[in-house]
Amino acid sequence: MNRARLATIGSLGAALAAKLEPEAQRYWRENGVRIAANLDAAAALCERHPVQRVLDVGPSFQTVILKQLLPQVELETMGWEDHRYRPAADAVHHPLDLNDTATPARCALPPPVDLILLLEVIEHLHTSPRHVLRYLYRCLNPGGFLIVSTPNAAFLRNRLQLLAGSNPFEPIREDAMNPGHFREYTRRELAGHCRACGFDLLEARVENLFCYGPGSGRLFSVITRWLPADFRRDITLIIQRPGQAGNET
Repeated sequence: MNRARLATIGSLGAALAAKLEPEAQRYWRENGVRIAANLDAAAALCERHPVQRVLDVGPSFQTVILKQLLPQVELETMGWEDHRYRPAADAVHHPLDLNDTATPARCALPPPVDLILLLEVIEHLHTSPRHVLRYLYRCLNPGGFLIVSTPNAAFLRNRLQLLAGSNPFEPIREDAMNPGHFREYTRRELAGHCRACGFDLLEARVENLFCYGPGSGRLFSVITRWLPADFRRDITLIIQRPGQAGNET
């Protein structure tokens, strides 16, 4: 990781959060480290490869920060639009309910891009992740990259809660606009979905990036530093559509 870049991302995110409502500020406090790590990975890909067009699925803090961090890239968004996180007044947004990817005819394809961010989105979808991944595969240029981040269903605290007979996952909420998590995944099964959809798996990390307040989450985050990675909380995959730019496969 690039320490200077991480510090810059942290400063940009904190400045943005300070302008928003308390709930958004809380989200940044809890997720700022994860967002910084994912944007650092995205910036590293942009340094090593000819990335010109980026698509962020599920606009949030990372959308605005990425545009400030890499002003040279063409940044578009997809999903449910959130006016708080428009990277620019004239930014292009593609409205789409990703659950509709189960019916491809209902989902128009945007012009292909070189990098897609799918950060903390896939756990909120009730359709199969393979529908979503196949659709995003088609949104990428050959040789393009997709960064996926999501909570790890096999986090140590979840395992212990199950052993104690308690469900670690919250019920699906009644609010259709904010239903919570339908399904969390393990690193192995998410990597398997990606390979089944034609992607090459370049990197699959499980780390503790979520910043818990006082309580069991923070305790288990500390404990899992000394355990195998799959006991930790946050999954990040970097995957690639095979092929070279300019050659449709």
